[in-house]
Amino acid sequence: MKKTFSGAFIALSVLGLAGCSGGKTYSDVAALKAAFLEAGGECDPAEVLDSSKATVGEASILKGMEGIACGGAVGIFRFPSGQARDYFIQQIENTAAQSNAPVKLVVGSDWLIGGPKLDNEKFAIALGGTARY
Repeated sequence: MKKTFSGAFIALSVLGLAGCSGGKTYSDVAALKAAFLEAGGECDPAEVLDSSKATVGEASILKGMEGIACGGAVGIFRFPSGQARDYFIQQIENTAAQSNAPVKLVVGSDWLIGGPKLDNEKFAIALGGTARY
């Protein structure tokens, strides 16, 4: 089943972000998910998010990003550029600040994984990203 990205869904999926870049890259969101699972992450059920028309507010910078929602607890995202990643992070960070939601992320050069209970330090080491709160 596919879902279309929207500002509210993205905000609820990740529940807050902050940006930084890591060194490891992944060819697509499926490869990032596979690495997350190999590192001990859980993603069941996994739901592919449709990004063909992705926008947040008036921005189309996110068009082409890939995403997987893992049971509502974790979001796995790969972006067409670091600039798109940074824009996404800013939008979610703003929403998280307004809702006073906890922020836990692993951020890479053009990808991120986030969730409220994510062990971001563990996954940062395993996935080659940076742990952020």
